[in-house]
Amino acid sequence: MSLLDEGHEEVTIYPMVETTGPDDEKIWRAAPDAQGVQIMASVQAIGNDKPDEPAGGGQQVETVYRVRPNRSETVPVGPWAGVGWDGRRWDVVGDPSRHNGSDETAHRAFRIKARKPSGV
Repeated sequence: MSLLDEGHEEVTIYPMVETTGPDDEKIWRAAPDAQGVQIMASVQAIGNDKPDEPAGGGQQVETVYRVRPNRSETVPVGPWAGVGWDGRRWDVVGDPSRHNGSDETAHRAFRIKARKPSGV
C-alpha cells in the first residue's frame, strides 16, 4: 500500500450537474445533497487564496486546502462541483490536477476554499 492511499478524512463530493438557468440557458452547478459521493482523502492547508491582500477590519483571509483522494477512489470533481468536509460546504478552485509518475506516485488532487455565507 502506498502513502497515497492512506487519507483518513471523509469528504463528500457533489458532482457537477448541468441545469437550466432563469433565462433557459444551460448552466453548471453542484449536485444536490442527495447525490453526494463519499470518498476518503488527505486534506492539507496550502495557504490563503490572496496572499498579497492584507485582511481589513472584520475581514478574514480565505484558507485554501489541497484534497488528494485515495487513489482507489473514483472522484467526480470539476470546477463547479461542491465539497462537504469538516462540517462545512466548500467550493472547488479550478480543475483537478493530474500528477503522473510511476504506479506508486501517480495521483489526482484539487483545491477547495470555504463557501461564502449567503447574503455576503
